[in-house]
Amino acid sequence: MVIYEVNIKINKTIYEKYIKWLNHHIKLILKIDGFINAKKYLIKKESKDYYISIHYYIESIVKLNRYLNFNAKQMRNEGVKMFPEGIEITRRILESLQ
Repeated sequence: MVIYEVNIKINKTIYEKYIKWLNHHIKLILKIDGFINAKKYLIKKESKDYYISIHYYIESIVKLNRYLNFNAKQMRNEGVKMFPEGIEITRRILESLQ
């Protein structure tokens, strides 16, 4: 199992609209082969902005790499078109240790 973590800083002026879009976006991601589940977290910070972390649970690194090579660019571009400003995103991959 692999966790694909997406961390998002969201400007408070677009937060409600962005979250609505994000919920739909997550549903689309979960239809991609290998994606099992997703969990959203609000990161508590003293800030005027909002910080969200999403953990996508994926069957394997092979399935994640397939997504990154064939689907990620299109999925990311949809968000950039809808929200060209007010969003900062970082990503990382977490693999469980046995």
